Amino acid sequence: MIKFILVFLLFTRVTYAVTPAVYGVSSIIPGLGQTLKGNWAEGLTWFGSTLFLMSSHDQVLRNNGWDLYQYNMYDAWKDAGGKPSQNNYWFQEYLQNFNVTNLADPFSVGFIGAAGISRYNSIKKKSPRKSNVPKSPLASIEMFTFVGFGEEALFRGFLFPSLSSWLSPWGGAIVSSALFSVAHVGAGSGANVVRFFMGMLFCWQYARNDYNLGPNIFAHSWYDQILVGSFNDFPTKNNSYKDQPIGIQLTIPIP
Repeated sequence: MIKFILVFLLFTRVTYAVTPAVYGVSSIIPGLGQTLKGNWAEGLTWFGSTLFLMSSHDQVLRNNGWDLYQYNMYDAWKDAGGKPSQNNYWFQEYLQNFNVTNLADPFSVGFIGAAGISRYNSIKKKSPRKSNVPKSPLASIEMFTFVGFGEEALFRGFLFPSLSSWLSPWGGAIVSSALFSVAHVGAGSGANVVRFFMGMLFCWQYARNDYNLGPNIFAHSWYDQILVGSFNDFPTKNNSYKDQPIGIQLTIPIP
């Protein structure tokens, strides 16, 4: 036990001298990055809340837990000195989902418009497709606003600037977008190629807005909601999450 404590303290001491990205990566174990930075209470809160939600039998709460898990890595990076333009609390960034001023961003309008056109064509053709979202519109909105919130925090908020500092802005955008695409494995190779280029556009949007994550969260959440949410859906009898993965939190096997 004494050896374990000494190794842990040594590791903690070493991490104080390294890049903020180490703390973000450390929070693969929820809250560890915050704990290593000295924020013990915050680290325990992230650990307990994410695991509690991820173990829930309710699909929406379980989904929320996976998205908070992704955000927790971005939060650890920020706590360690990562420099987004707006150092907001997590709930302030989540509320960007409902900030209509984000519609002033041309990327937001473009993403949401593309989703609307695609969805309109599906409705017009009455194309049947499998539904993997809650039938309740309110539950569907909650689920997808957390998806956009979590994925944008991880892939654009944390990974894109961290990788850019080691590679270049283009290198960071390419690698983080590739990881974003790989995280959706199971959705089909064609769909994942599209997701890669969407990831590149999301990186461009983030950089263009001086690393303000709000418009990204807004655009991503409502793109997903309009395209595959519960509104105007044509569900089949099979509502399994595994049939059409939406994000990283849906590619991890859930009993």
